[in-house]
Amino acid sequence: MLRRLLRRLAPAGAAPAQSTGSPIEAADRLIADGRGAENEGRLREACAKYREAVTRAPQYPAAHLNLGAGLEAAGDPEGAFKCYEAVLAIEPANPYANYNLGNLLYARQTFAQAERYLRSALERKPEFPEAHVVLSNLYDAQAKFE
Repeated sequence: MLRRLLRRLAPAGAAPAQSTGSPIEAADRLIADGRGAENEGRLREACAKYREAVTRAPQYPAAHLNLGAGLEAAGDPEGAFKCYEAVLAIEPANPYANYNLGNLLYARQTFAQAERYLRSALERKPEFPEAHVVLSNLYDAQAKFE
């Protein structure tokens, strides 16, 4: 699903590292392993890898973002919500965390908060089609059009 893929994007230019040096490099390897497990339907294993990535690099937004996406895929929206909040505590302008929170809040029909996060995602990434779609659906649900 494209939406889930977008949630997992690492910061521009970031790629899984090959050396064993830094905590971020270790987290990138764990994230790559987690994605592999998730792609094969092993969500519990994927989330365990993502949790370990967060433990190794607690200030690394990509680790929290991937854990959130994994938890959401596993049916734990509350856990995902906390992970996306953790991303925004580290990197408030992260468009993917803003989008994911907005999308979760839209699903809860918490429209005012959802709109704030979706607009924030679009301020940082205007070419974010999924955010435009959810914001449009939000307006439609409220019969509010701009």
